[in-house]
Amino acid sequence: MDLLRAARLTNELTERRADLIRLFGETAYLERATLAKERIREVMVLNHDDNTLSAAIAFCKELASRHPGADVSTTQQVVLCAAADLVEGR
Repeated sequence: MDLLRAARLTNELTERRADLIRLFGETAYLERATLAKERIREVMVLNHDDNTLSAAIAFCKELASRHPGADVSTTQQVVLCAAADLVEGR
């Protein structure tokens, strides 16, 4: 990923994180993000992969396949924001 694209993605995830906090409140968001981080770490171990974003995407795909027809997009957004937090050391 080139540097400009990475910067854009970081900015978009920062904005989305702020939207999710406004939507759910900080406490609820942090609870969801903490659970997502745990699951991302589990997927990284299971897949023997140290790429946080790849693990987050794999988890999002798994989530969608386990709940066909359900709207899991908000949960997936929390997962991606949690992955960004992990990458940033939060």
